[in-house]
Amino acid sequence: METKKKARLTWRKQPNESGLARVGQGPRGAVLKVDGEDVGRVCANSVGFNEYRGWYWTAVDNAGRVPLKNTCDKPVAALDDAGRVPLKNTCDKPVAALDDAKRQCEAYVRKCIDNAGG
Repeated sequence: METKKKARLTWRKQPNESGLARVGQGPRGAVLKVDGEDVGRVCANSVGFNEYRGWYWTAVDNAGRVPLKNTCDKPVAALDDAGRVPLKNTCDKPVAALDDAKRQCEAYVRKCIDNAGG
């Protein structure tokens, strides 16, 4: 009987800006990786120049391709036909804390993987 390898999800903090860009750097977000591939990102919600309120997250495959199934307001079914995480962007519904946004993003990606049998 063959056992499937469980997907490994890890978070990495976004790096600091370098050079002059660091002067206007906003809060650093985080990147969600599945087995080393970027699939999710948490960013600060900008409401003006150097003004941030809350956090939003996006999830999509590493290639940045917008899949056929856009599940923004629908329950997620599984990975799309190419085996990639369907696009979801929550910029219109930011949450107050970085950890809350990370939890939501990770739950979405895990649900995609679990529903696909991975």
